[in-house]
Amino acid sequence: MRRPFSITALFFLLLILTAAVPLSARAADEQLENKLKAAFLLNFAKFTTWPEDITGSSEFGLCLVGTNPLGGSAEQLSGKLIGQKPIELRMIKKIADVGLCEMIYISPSAEGGMAELIAALGGPSRLTVSDREGFAAQGGIIELRIFDNRLGFIINNTRAKEDGLSLSASLLDLAKEVL
Repeated sequence: MRRPFSITALFFLLLILTAAVPLSARAADEQLENKLKAAFLLNFAKFTTWPEDITGSSEFGLCLVGTNPLGGSAEQLSGKLIGQKPIELRMIKKIADVGLCEMIYISPSAEGGMAELIAALGGPSRLTVSDREGFAAQGGIIELRIFDNRLGFIINNTRAKEDGLSLSASLLDLAKEVL
């Protein structure tokens, strides 16, 4: 009688262990992806030229829209310099609270349809970034996307110019697609 119990217990132990490994691997992959996205955001800001003194603020406003965008990896950006301005992170739950933001990251968890978000958040001198599929094609400026297991991006340079932003040639060259 004890033998079937031991085999059953061993089977369940192996089942639990094999189920846990992919979960922890996925969590590690998600954490790495969030760190990469945060690094991309920093470089997008560094390789973008805004009109002179657009906000009059002494900080560079980076607004993060959605619940837990970037899983906490965004904190590494706080205080980094964009030009002469330190980045100030602002977690935004409602679109109306965007205020003075030079750059806005819209996470997949942000509420609302894409067209409404872009219309509400976009505007003169605001760099909008998201990893929602179709973001750039629908009027956002930079869309983060996975290409062949690598993080890449699509740029809507037409929209960037309309909004008074100038993206560096280096950034445009690195894009997988420029609209």
